[in-house]
Amino acid sequence: MTTPPADGQAYDPTANDRAYDVIVLAGGGARRFGGTDKVLLPVGGRPMLDRVLAACAGAASVTVVGPRRAVDPHLPVRPRWTREDPPGSGPLAAVAAGLLGGTAPVVVVLAADMPLVDADVVAELVTGLATWPTPDVEGVTLTDGTGRTQPLAAAYRRTAVDRVLAETGDPRNQPARRLTTHLKCAKLRSPRAARDCDTPDDLAAADQLARTPCDSTERPPMLLDWAQQLTTALAADASDGGETPETPETPETGVSPVVDADLINTVLDLARDAAHNVDRPAAPLTTFLVGYAAARRGGSPADLAACVDLARDLSQRWDTGGGSTDPWSRGGTDGGSAD
Repeated sequence: MTTPPADGQAYDPTANDRAYDVIVLAGGGARRFGGTDKVLLPVGGRPMLDRVLAACAGAASVTVVGPRRAVDPHLPVRPRWTREDPPGSGPLAAVAAGLLGGTAPVVVVLAADMPLVDADVVAELVTGLATWPTPDVEGVTLTDGTGRTQPLAAAYRRTAVDRVLAETGDPRNQPARRLTTHLKCAKLRSPRAARDCDTPDDLAAADQLARTPCDSTERPPMLLDWAQQLTTALAADASDGGETPETPETPETGVSPVVDADLINTVLDLARDAAHNVDRPAAPLTTFLVGYAAARRGGSPADLAACVDLARDLSQRWDTGGGSTDPWSRGGTDGGSAD
């Protein structure tokens, strides 16, 4: 019997009716990486384990199942650590061990070798489970570009996971896919976040994607500096042309930026959503079209905000498969069946 670890965050079951715990699976070997501890290899300049833990920022508790490692002390979560019983007995046994770390009604299971999962994706999994049109759905899993389901990138109802484990009996050496074959699971298509790193080539591809600004939830300082300097230069040019700035001047330059920092972040968020939900080249095109449409409306911050909201809503409902904008058409459901 695995005992719950002592450290970690306490869970208040009354704090949030959509509270969730996260189980991060970080055990197993790494034969294809020459025995290196795979989850500590960097992607986008950060160890994969740190990136996955950063995606857990909204969790009531986070339990890592695997050997204890040193992680970034500035992460937004303080994980618990535990091991499956016995160590190395497989992913389903690891899920069973991780369940002891919390009591929230929803359990998010993440593999530590999926470094492109971020907090937005985790939140979307949890929200999808809470709001899916068919109430009998017991889990929401990510799928990649081919439609392959990722049982270790999913949000499950705790009661459903408990039922699978009870039906399984001994979870040792059992595949995690028992969760998706025994439960009715809906699919959330996310080719980027669903990538795992099983080989050095996978790791190199993930690293390249992580360094693409429009696909990242992190704000590269260079990008913010560029936006600030560009908007200030545009404002100075407009002032020289006789137009009067509508917002207060900055003490550093004596001119007003065209848009403020909040609007810059809004546009960057829109670019990220378009890249994530539609395709990477959609990011610059979407922001251009939204800016142009806002200018045609009148160019006020309210005009821009309205256009951003419209574009974001459309991108969240986008389905690259058939062009449908049904908000829940990006996947479907898997009916549970016994092995």
